[in-house]
Amino acid sequence: MSDDERSTPASDVVIVTAKDLESSEDERRSNLSSRKTSVSSSRKSSVASLNPAAGDVNPFDEPAEEPEDPLFKDKLIPLDNSIPEADYNKIYTEDTRARAIVYLIIFSGLMIVIPGVSMYVCYYYIFQEIFHEDTSTAMLYSGVVAIIEVYLIVAAFIYLAYRDEQHLERVVAGTADEPKDKDQ
Repeated sequence: MSDDERSTPASDVVIVTAKDLESSEDERRSNLSSRKTSVSSSRKSSVASLNPAAGDVNPFDEPAEEPEDPLFKDKLIPLDNSIPEADYNKIYTEDTRARAIVYLIIFSGLMIVIPGVSMYVCYYYIFQEIFHEDTSTAMLYSGVVAIIEVYLIVAAFIYLAYRDEQHLERVVAGTADEPKDKDQ
């Protein structure tokens, strides 16, 4: 690095273009020094000093939209996921929202508590006390038990979600059992 380059203030803006990269070392230095003096003397912003004729590109410009592929355009299928408002009101009631939140809280708690407790119990009381395994083997087996329990909890959640979805489909179709009044 030359002394001239070290003494330039940090506020000088130097813009390097693709044309500068293709030119020789001497041409690049002369182009950069001329741009540096013109930008620093006029105190223009780097965006305002871009020269499109020289190949400078504003990095803040929006990228040009890619042309649509006519072969792919025919394969697009419009998605209409909207459901009638009457069906929407049957499905998304206070009861269904509350049930979803309760399931979330219960199964999140189960995912934390049950594997942790069973891993502790299996490690200390089953694999070390009863089977007299060494610590690493007992920890491995306890971890496997905890992983199996996590899978079982996830399977139970999937079953409940599937059953709940089937119930909602019956509600929309009008074949679901009506909820019994609490007064009767």
